[in-house]
Amino acid sequence: MKSEYISVPVSYGKISMQVAGPESQKAILFIHGWPDSHDTWSHQMEHFSKKYRVGAIDLPGVGNSDAPPQRKGYHIDNILPVIAAAIRALKSPEVHLVAHDWGAIISWVFASRPEYARLITSYTAVSGPHPALARENLFAKFKSLNPGKIIEGVQQAAKSWYIYLFQMPQVPDFIFNNFGRLVWPRALMQGGVPPEDPMLEASQDDISRNVVNPLNLYRELLQGEWIEMPTRIDTRLQVIIPNHDLAITPEIYSNVTDVAPQAQLHYVDANHWVQRSHPVLVNELIEKFIR
Repeated sequence: MKSEYISVPVSYGKISMQVAGPESQKAILFIHGWPDSHDTWSHQMEHFSKKYRVGAIDLPGVGNSDAPPQRKGYHIDNILPVIAAAIRALKSPEVHLVAHDWGAIISWVFASRPEYARLITSYTAVSGPHPALARENLFAKFKSLNPGKIIEGVQQAAKSWYIYLFQMPQVPDFIFNNFGRLVWPRALMQGGVPPEDPMLEASQDDISRNVVNPLNLYRELLQGEWIEMPTRIDTRLQVIIPNHDLAITPEIYSNVTDVAPQAQLHYVDANHWVQRSHPVLVNELIEKFIR
């Protein structure tokens, strides 16, 4: 795959985006999650660049993308304009948004707000729910007084233990800055990244750049202003839901069709990084959906 990296101007500097493929009517923008970078989409970039214009950004503070000067720059509201800038930089009339993990969480909000949703033709969420829908889903389970639902809520809360750890100042930053090569590859493999995956070969410097700044995503999620509940999402969307996700229970998506009745939900036998472990399956689902 022949590709290049371009700088996309944003309000506080620039973000880096890998672009490839011919100029075309259709383009695909890929958004990565935590704790990785645009490299997480290498299988998809290779596949889709054969006929579409494709782009994969590094989120703010990751890789060669500038970090916001203040922590509030990592609040979802302040990242939506970054995604909009990347979409415009692809210069295609039809842009399909595909996002994983934290990229998916952010992109759900992008797809649910009309002023941003008009910029995309479709949205594919991979291993990541809408933050407000997930919050409402979790709270409803605990308020239901139904033992089965409460157990589901406890299971999801247990899977999310690291979110609370990341609220601590400096401690997780110190761990990843000094012991990233010990912690990071093991976390990815537990989430389904194959042991032979080249993604696991990242250096300590790469891990620090990709992991530490975006810890503020988690801090802003709980400590920043909460994201509103959508009443209706009209964007054409599909959700790829791993049944064995290390971080997210499949049940957390159960209220998606309440606000997006047109959504296509695909439950697959995979772990969190399904785009790395099952690239052919993910590529087929994206191809069929955007076609």
